[in-house]
Amino acid sequence: MAKKSFTIEQANKTIPFVKLVVKDIMDKYERLEGKRRDYERAKRREESTGTDADHDHVEQLEEETRVLAEEITTHIQELEQVGCQLKDFRTGLLDYPAELEGRTILLCWLYGEDDILFWHEVDAGFSGRQPIETLYTGARDDES
Repeated sequence: MAKKSFTIEQANKTIPFVKLVVKDIMDKYERLEGKRRDYERAKRREESTGTDADHDHVEQLEEETRVLAEEITTHIQELEQVGCQLKDFRTGLLDYPAELEGRTILLCWLYGEDDILFWHEVDAGFSGRQPIETLYTGARDDES
């Protein structure tokens, strides 16, 4: 399946849905990280005590962690169906593939932004984000 290529307008139309999905991912990822820490502590306690109660607690945390991971995977698949790529679970950073002068670029969206405000070259990453206005003017930092 060929990757979808977005215009700024097409990407912006997905933001209301994407924002909800990304919020769910961020919340569940934070909970998942907490469950993983709880699991590690409980596992160490179980290894030192060997009690059934500690064993049951470890199994419960293991199951809760698995469920959260599966839910996050489902949400990531929802974003992939849209055509965007989740880059950071904590900040809600997404990229949308787009075309500029015959090459692929990435429209960049960060959770909390209302619209696509930045873009970057495929190999530039977050630190290479440039204001979306530079696409309209043709001015790019590397041409200065």
